[in-house]
Amino acid sequence: MTNPVHLKRVLCVDDNAFVLRILGWYLETRGFVALLYSNGKEALDVIAKGNADAVVLDYHMPEMDGAELAAAIRSLSPTVPMLMFSGDTDIPAPTLALVDSFVQKGQPNGFPAIVDFVDSLRRRQPRKIAERCNARSLARPASRRRAAIA
Repeated sequence: MTNPVHLKRVLCVDDNAFVLRILGWYLETRGFVALLYSNGKEALDVIAKGNADAVVLDYHMPEMDGAELAAAIRSLSPTVPMLMFSGDTDIPAPTLALVDSFVQKGQPNGFPAIVDFVDSLRRRQPRKIAERCNARSLARPASRRRAAIA
């Protein structure tokens, strides 16, 4: 049985239902929770609620493309790791600057590269949680910080 402490919720956004199903299956068989959405607007609700540990998104999507979605995610959750998974090889540099990694669809190592990216979060996450807790603690007035420590 998979240890729930190590589960990561991966928000996957792609307008291609077939790709979403494969991506979801691939991630879930490796111990991740895949949250599958076909459009950016629904995905933003998940991000706004803080229910995703990482994001895998397509570039070409109707309504809200990957560039718009990545920018919106960065404004809501600046530290959430994002990987763009697209068949397009001509992604503009400003869009690539918004994401942490890029994997081209159709490449033999595509799905394993996504899992490697998300799996690397397992090693980073405890430190990020500690950083967030310290940041919250330091944001409190000094008198309240001492009370929280005591």
